[in-house]
Amino acid sequence: MSQNQATLTRTPLEKTWVPWMRSRLSKRRGSSVPQFTNSPTMIVMVGLPARGKTYISKKLTRYLNWIGVSTKVFNVGQYRREATRSYNSYEFFKPDNAEAMKIRNACVNTALEDVCDYLTRDQGQVAVSLVSL
Repeated sequence: MSQNQATLTRTPLEKTWVPWMRSRLSKRRGSSVPQFTNSPTMIVMVGLPARGKTYISKKLTRYLNWIGVSTKVFNVGQYRREATRSYNSYEFFKPDNAEAMKIRNACVNTALEDVCDYLTRDQGQVAVSLVSL
């Protein structure tokens, strides 16, 4: 290999130190040991409705926050529910409904913008995003 040719390398696992704090979090087991993460990380949960995506993501988020990794859940379905209080029928989910498709795409884009803000401005380490098919 020549010196000018770029080589592909894997990003090494970073050690994120969670300092000992004088709060109730510091009394938890494992709060003073280094946590290993590649920050920022986005976990996307995709699947059919009522298959446990929300349950698993809340459990995962609670555990990661407990060990000191800043984590937050972003549920695209919640963004959709807030944007579509007027729709109460199944026609909203039809693929040929252009108006509903625009609303759904806007909800996804808003959720992604919030994830980017959380990971950059709020210094979050892990974002868990939920998307139902």
